[in-house]
Amino acid sequence: MPLNDPIVQFSIARVRAWLNSVLVSGNSTHCPVCDRHTQRYRRSINSSMAFVLVKLVRHFERHPKTKWLHVPNFLEGVKASSGFVATRSQGDWAKLRFWGLIEERDDIRVGYWRPTQAGIDFADGVSVEPRYAYVINNSVVEWSDEKTDIYAALGNKFSYRDICS
Repeated sequence: MPLNDPIVQFSIARVRAWLNSVLVSGNSTHCPVCDRHTQRYRRSINSSMAFVLVKLVRHFERHPKTKWLHVPNFLEGVKASSGFVATRSQGDWAKLRFWGLIEERDDIRVGYWRPTQAGIDFADGVSVEPRYAYVINNSVVEWSDEKTDIYAALGNKFSYRDICS
């Protein structure tokens, strides 16, 4: 049967509905269609992610001719006054792409990123973002109604003023 057959479409819709009900309830499962483990993750902009975003935005402000930055290398040398050191193994910052706050270079060079205008606005404290992104298979499927700003995202772990200096 072709994929556009009404019976196939009905079956796919039923599997999607079932899968969504399992995932929304907070459970994970094995997808009978793609044969992969599937889980719905609730992601938030944590303090480390907010810290990296502010550092990136400030770096691009100080180096306006820079078009892209190899973030893993950049983070190796970044330290906050609190002693936090971002390393290659702390890759949560890349999840900022879910909110559209950073974008990755789309050519063969891996690891090159830059903040978007939305990322700059969020880092500057002039905009808010959904507090949670609900993610399945690395794609956002839902946003929370609750909002957050850069100060709430940084929490008590970092001082915005210290990061910006």
